[in-house]
Amino acid sequence: KNGDSLKHTSKQLQGDRETVLATVETTRDALWGGSEEKVRRWRDREIDRTAVEKNPKASELASEELLGDREIMLSAVQQNAYALEHASEELRGDR
Repeated sequence: KNGDSLKHTSKQLQGDRETVLATVETTRDALWGGSEEKVRRWRDREIDRTAVEKNPKASELASEELLGDREIMLSAVQQNAYALEHASEELRGDR
């Protein structure tokens, strides 16, 4: 499974939230499968959270709300310290 899985689906499926969520749940790099515009259209809290939990690098694309969520970002940073770069300023300053 690769990040292109959403890129190669029909526009109708790309716009279907349940399809996007299922792909994010099973494909580590699913959000990199489309343009930035498509990624923004797909996003909601559950999709962002699932993507970051599967792949901390997805924090690059996460919403500001998610980047400030202590529980989710702690989980992401524990998997990959890279995620800390994208955590909210408040969380980065919290020691």
